[in-house]
Amino acid sequence: LALVEVENPQLVKQLRDQGLAACKYKVTIAEAKSNDPRGIRVAFLSRLPLLSHPTLLVPYPGSRSTIEAHFSLGGRPLVIFANHWKSRRVMGGGNDNGENKRRAAAKAVFNRIQVLREENPDLEFIVAGDLNDFEFSNPVSVLEGAGLSTLIEVLPAQERYTYNFQGNSQTLDHI
Repeated sequence: LALVEVENPQLVKQLRDQGLAACKYKVTIAEAKSNDPRGIRVAFLSRLPLLSHPTLLVPYPGSRSTIEAHFSLGGRPLVIFANHWKSRRVMGGGNDNGENKRRAAAKAVFNRIQVLREENPDLEFIVAGDLNDFEFSNPVSVLEGAGLSTLIEVLPAQERYTYNFQGNSQTLDHI
């Protein structure tokens, strides 16, 4: 379970132990310190065995980190990246909607996948989280260039959304 908008790692543990106790999550991964000025982090809850210490990717100074975690699924290695990329919201009256920063985050994940594939071509990958971009966007296309699929596209067109903003159904969250 990849979590975004995590403001306090203690709340992730509390969620695991109290709110989701019946799910029997064994692994909790949360950044101790965030690069985001507001302290927003990403985290994981998992029932899968963790194979190695999680790695943090920091695509650019001040960015939210991406957590790379290696798990075992049915005896096969699985790498999951939990992401929360830069918002599309234009700040300060400018016209920068953060696409360059989301593209930098996508390239950091893409490059990491390439390195890991060279080390072990049998690895499977999942990139999940709030990518703050549409399935047809340049940053998401960067990930598709790494051989990943955009799972939202397997759904019927009328079901392809992860949130509804002012009556407009859109997809910003991805697996």
